[in-house]
Order: sequence, then structure tokens, then C-alpha cells
Amino acid sequence: MLIRTQLKTIFNSWTSEISIFLTMCCLISIAWQFKIYHCWTEIGIASAIIEGVILTSWMIWAAYIIFFGKTPNTMPLKSRLIVEAASGTLLLAWLWITNGPLFAMIWLPFMIWLSYRNLKEL
Repeated sequence: MLIRTQLKTIFNSWTSEISIFLTMCCLISIAWQFKIYHCWTEIGIASAIIEGVILTSWMIWAAYIIFFGKTPNTMPLKSRLIVEAASGTLLLAWLWITNGPLFAMIWLPFMIWLSYRNLKEL
């Protein structure tokens, strides 16, 4: 299997979509703690550790899939659209919290384009 096809399959899998969503949840949690308290809190530290575990586990899983040529279970298109929309919304919220509204608005057209492209696949 070509590496491009394999990477597309990996990123459309259940594991990847849920990992991205959970990573965005952790980033929101960390950013919110810094916005409110302006320092590391227990929730921020726990979120950072959870995020590190998620990303490390996902990279090990993806390397295993690529190295052994396995085929992961892909997420159905409708479910993937919902999870990607939620992840995209969380990304915009994270950008809004951390860098301000202007930086988030720069990424908004890209997110709309991705959603439109995914809806065309339906």
C-alpha cells in the first residue's frame, strides 16, 4: 500500500479522529486554566499529562500501522464529519482563548472550506 494511501487511512480512522478530539479538549482545558489563573494549576497539569499520553500512544499506534502494513478501521463519513466539526470548533475556541479573535478568524475560512469539502463527499 502506498504511504499516501496509508496515511489517509490512518487519519480517517476511529483512533485518529478521537485522539484529535481529545487533544483539542485538553488544549482547551490548559488554555482556560492559564486564562483564568495565569499559572499552571492541577487541572492544567493533568490535562497536559493526558494530552502527552494521548499523542504518544497515537504516534506509537500509527508507527505500528505503517511498519506492519495493517489497515485500521475507518470512521464512517457522517460520524467523521461530526467529530471533525467538533474538533474544528474546539480549535477555533483554543485559538480565540490563546491568541485572540483575529488569529482565530484567520483560520475560519480554512475550517469552512474543509467542512464544505467533507460535505461534498456525502
